[in-house]
Amino acid sequence: MQQVVRVWLPHAPVIVQFAIALLLITLFAAFSWHWIEKPILKLRSRFSFVARQRLAPDDAVATRPDIAPLAVAANAVRSRQSS
Repeated sequence: MQQVVRVWLPHAPVIVQFAIALLLITLFAAFSWHWIEKPILKLRSRFSFVARQRLAPDDAVATRPDIAPLAVAANAVRSRQSS
């Protein structure tokens, strides 16, 4: 955006170019969030099996005692290989 502003206003002071670029970047970021990223994030639960589990409330997700945390599982795998 800064380069576009520089081409549009080549003789404007740098502070004016910066202010206009900052305004354009903020507007573009708001547009991107509200019209592209947020709607896509809402769709992810429909198309992802993993997302349904991650987005479920904590009460609905039961903990499984037979599954160890990743660090413990990694250490257990290493210790079995070394012995």
